[in-house]
Amino acid sequence: MSESKPKTAQDVYEVVCQLSPDEREKLSCMLKQGLDNPDSWYATPEIAQAWNKEIRRRLKLRAEGKSKDVPGEEFLAQLREKYSL
Repeated sequence: MSESKPKTAQDVYEVVCQLSPDEREKLSCMLKQGLDNPDSWYATPEIAQAWNKEIRRRLKLRAEGKSKDVPGEEFLAQLREKYSL
């Protein structure tokens, strides 16, 4: 791998393999914490807040019986038909 910024997971892995075992363990813990914290999945706290609000809105509609569940395959078929995919 060249000295440029890593561009793929494989590139990152090659850099990480050069770290000491202690540093790799620290990185592993940091990555795990990020995966366990859904708010860290978004680019900004505002985006996380907006999505959380949208999720609550959708759950409320579902609880009130005001939304229709559509199986995933049916939904994909509708998209394919609508957009001629």
